[in-house]
Amino acid sequence: MNKVIACAIVITVAFPVSALAGMLFFGWELTGTIMDSPAEYSGAMTWGASGSFGFVLDDTGWPDPSNQVARWDHIFNTYFAVNYDNSTPGAYNWKGEIDGWYTLEFTSAPPGFNGSVAGEFRPEITLRDIDEDGIFDPFEREGENLINGSFTILCNVGTGELECQRGTGSMQNNYISFPYLPATDVMPNGSGSVNLFACPSANEATSWGNIKALYR
Repeated sequence: MNKVIACAIVITVAFPVSALAGMLFFGWELTGTIMDSPAEYSGAMTWGASGSFGFVLDDTGWPDPSNQVARWDHIFNTYFAVNYDNSTPGAYNWKGEIDGWYTLEFTSAPPGFNGSVAGEFRPEITLRDIDEDGIFDPFEREGENLINGSFTILCNVGTGELECQRGTGSMQNNYISFPYLPATDVMPNGSGSVNLFACPSANEATSWGNIKALYR
């Protein structure tokens, strides 16, 4: 209840969120690997804003990282093997989606965006069959594959200015690779965006009379 009232006061009295929210594009460099547990990537933003972004994929039931071959075989056979697409010459691939969670924090961004938020995240990963032989070879596993994903930002879940915001976010055409440990993967020059709106009308409907009544 306290969070809803706080959002209602900000939106109804000063109108800063609806006036300042919109779309923000930003870049990052992430480091991590799904070959370890937790299957986590994290890093700092490099342009568009200051802050951090990261995600963890749900590796419940996956083989222990101590057996890298078994772990990768499980990942490939569970999420990718049945989704082979050889319909387009020069673009043979496997696609798969893995459930997870994201964390996003803006520490220095345009007004309306500063704060942190977290939630569910289910990225789509595209494994590239470069030599088009229907086998995901080691050089392809360690090469430049693709990861894209979208996520939802909910009202009253985040902190700071994001507490009274709702919207969507995404990461687009970021490269991902899967080297065996102890190597880790680096996603350089990654990019993403968020598109924010003021929280729903249930908060916006608070009238001047309702707000004044809170302070009587």
